[in-house]
Amino acid sequence: MTPAAPPSRRDRLDRALHRVMSALPIDLCSFFGVLLSGPMGARRYPARDGHARALISRLRPDLPAAEVDAAVSRLWRSTGRTYAEFAACHRILADGRVAIHGRPHLDAALASGRPLVATFLHTGNWELSFLQLAFLAPGRASLIFDPPAAPERAAIALAVRQEAPWRRLLPKSPTVWRGALETLRQPGGILVTAADEDVAGRIGAPSFGRPLRLGSNLGKAARLAMRTGADILPFYCERLGGARFATHVLPPVEAVGDPARDEDVLSVIRRLDDAFTGPTLRLLDQWYMALTFREPLPDGAHAAVTT
Repeated sequence: MTPAAPPSRRDRLDRALHRVMSALPIDLCSFFGVLLSGPMGARRYPARDGHARALISRLRPDLPAAEVDAAVSRLWRSTGRTYAEFAACHRILADGRVAIHGRPHLDAALASGRPLVATFLHTGNWELSFLQLAFLAPGRASLIFDPPAAPERAAIALAVRQEAPWRRLLPKSPTVWRGALETLRQPGGILVTAADEDVAGRIGAPSFGRPLRLGSNLGKAARLAMRTGADILPFYCERLGGARFATHVLPPVEAVGDPARDEDVLSVIRRLDDAFTGPTLRLLDQWYMALTFREPLPDGAHAAVTT
């Protein structure tokens, strides 16, 4: 048997940083992410900075250049905080720092006993909101997630997520949607998945005037919900300031129709896309996917999404 390769210098540094930040008070841990956002943000990733700047300028043509610069700076700071807060996720939740807006929508969905597809945006600190859902429905929810490429970061992320009472953790793979279907076929099963997945810079949602895609996460969520009788519950996280947040739970979207009919699936995708567009526009300076969004938008798209 070939012995395992020793941890790389980067792996050792990641583990050491995680241990240090896990020991810091919550607010200091979060602020450490602001300090990291300088050397690890725009200077290290100028292409990502350019993607965010171009997208915000296109979607918000009313903003002068100085305000676009400020929005991109806030995005990097929020992203840095989110990475650092990974070491304090469970303490942030236990400290009551994540309020829930739209709680009646969530309570009704959980109490119904029906399967549920809960789909979220990468805004604020999204990790907190889906961990919060796992604790509110212990043993019922499965999470689809994309592991970090770096081995040590992937191990850290898995360990943090395993502290929550998930039914299953489903890393992205060719068979991940099979596992998702199995979850939704269980009594009261809940599937948690991102609405705004990134596939080579093609962000699944919102569409911002682009054609709706049947193969997106929203399309897969719609078909699964139709097949299992599940409702779809959109939600997103907002950073209110520092390490304080709100989970916004939106009204559920009923997935009615035939999952084999593209027209029916597109109807559900359209309602979900509409639900997510407003929050994304409002929180462009917290939307992580703005850093990788590089797909051209159609002419006149900004007029359609800013009115």
